[in-house]
Amino acid sequence: MNEIITIDGEDIVQARVRGESVRNIAKRFGCSIADVNDVLDRFAAMTITNKLRVHTLALELERLDELQRVFESQARGGDVQSALLVTKIIERRSVLLGLSMQPRSDPQVIEGQVQPAENSTERVRAAIDRIRGKLPKPEGE
Repeated sequence: MNEIITIDGEDIVQARVRGESVRNIAKRFGCSIADVNDVLDRFAAMTITNKLRVHTLALELERLDELQRVFESQARGGDVQSALLVTKIIERRSVLLGLSMQPRSDPQVIEGQVQPAENSTERVRAAIDRIRGKLPKPEGE
């Protein structure tokens, strides 16, 4: 790894946080894309720990609880939008806690039975057979 990368690792991370592409960062610091990715991987390994995940989960659950407290009374009073929001909060809490899977919105492809189109060889063969008198003429001729 380049010496520049170890000295400017924080600058590389900050450039990426600002939205600069990995390719541009590599060009600006005079290193390879692999070097930049190595720095970013090391940074992620240092910052995203199980302890951070637990703290973040607790914080997000507290935020959801606070939102639910605000909107639940309105929902019980008949406010449809608040009721929908409370339902989404409950769903999100269930997903975060692993009680249910996040709803999927995968498109479904429905295939119908389609007769394969006649290819050019089959059309020529049919025309020859008609000429020889083996097949009747198609309608409209």
